[in-house]
Amino acid sequence: MTELKHCPFCGGRVELMNLITPISMFYCLNYTECGAVVSFNNPACDREKGDDAKVKAWNRRAEND
Repeated sequence: MTELKHCPFCGGRVELMNLITPISMFYCLNYTECGAVVSFNNPACDREKGDDAKVKAWNRRAEND
């Protein structure tokens, strides 16, 4: 899996949590100052198996901020 870029809101570390549902959540580990939680609901993320499409979507989001 590709390395996750840091949180675009605070610069903190981010982890990916795969839930029981097809939706996965990216969450910022900087709970005291940020605590952002982000999910992607788009065809590319839903269609692909594994985490690559989700991580690519997160890293694109992190690059734009």
